[in-house]
Amino acid sequence: MLPLVFLFFSRVSQLIFSGKEEIPTAEIARSRAPVFVIVFDEFSTVSLLNRDLQIDKNLYPNFARLAADSYWFRNATTVSLETTKAVSAIVSGTLPKPDTVPTVSNYPINLFSLFSRSHEAVGFETVTELCPETICRSPLNFRVGALFANLCVLFTHMVAPDSYRKRLSSVADRWTGFLDPGRDSQKYLLGPHRARYFQDFQELISNKTGASLRCIHILLPHVPYQYLPDGRLYSVDSSLPNWGDDEVLAAQAYQRYLLQVGFTDRILGQFLERLQEIGIYDDALIVVTADHGASSEPGDVRRSLQERSLAESLGVPLFIKKPRQTRGRGV
Repeated sequence: MLPLVFLFFSRVSQLIFSGKEEIPTAEIARSRAPVFVIVFDEFSTVSLLNRDLQIDKNLYPNFARLAADSYWFRNATTVSLETTKAVSAIVSGTLPKPDTVPTVSNYPINLFSLFSRSHEAVGFETVTELCPETICRSPLNFRVGALFANLCVLFTHMVAPDSYRKRLSSVADRWTGFLDPGRDSQKYLLGPHRARYFQDFQELISNKTGASLRCIHILLPHVPYQYLPDGRLYSVDSSLPNWGDDEVLAAQAYQRYLLQVGFTDRILGQFLERLQEIGIYDDALIVVTADHGASSEPGDVRRSLQERSLAESLGVPLFIKKPRQTRGRGV
């Protein structure tokens, strides 16, 4: 009885049974231009800047390249330090609703529904379910079967003796796919396969699909810090940094974060090159942003609202390139 109550009469039901209701649409997308939305995670604007408060072209040439062709909103800020709320606000254009899960039933009017009549949509959503199944061909949607499989593993972890629990699939480094970690680690979140996840996104970009909307939320340069700027994986440790009040450990964590920002710049460059190669870069509408930033101050948690770390925590990159735009502008 308890699993049924949990499944049908708690907020979990919004995750499982969302996406099938009638979704409102609007005739806003008269253009057939391809639309790309990239949402990074735990990404502070200040980490891109040099001493002159400009994007550092030497460290981050691809963000500088995008800024040269787009509107760069220097003072963009997040509306929430909670990923589910921040991403929901970005995709829906509305302030996050308290005590709701990030599903299409709670945010029915969003990018996917508004573009549904004119553009083919694909959403790579990691922590949200905002694109309805009637619209999106999402490679990350999972429903009842996966939920039951995951619950079985979690329940066994809770009740099994320690000697047996060690033989179970780990639940520490992923949010789903506990029975098939080899496959799902490439699709989900915090493992050392985030580069492959972005490649999967790029492989769906084609000049033959007509008008399309491609949206991805990827946990970069989010912890764990594992990548060098050239893409090499120097660590498979998925533990989160904990520097406490130690200034040396905090500085080390920030340097590792900057290395991962360099890798984030690299994959952005691969994305821009992909659009150039297939001849749709000039015609594309491109939005690149992040859900929120992160603090690196000693004594702070990563997502902190302390006065000394507000710029790091709240300031996020935001670039918008219009179709046929060739001249950048800081706003």
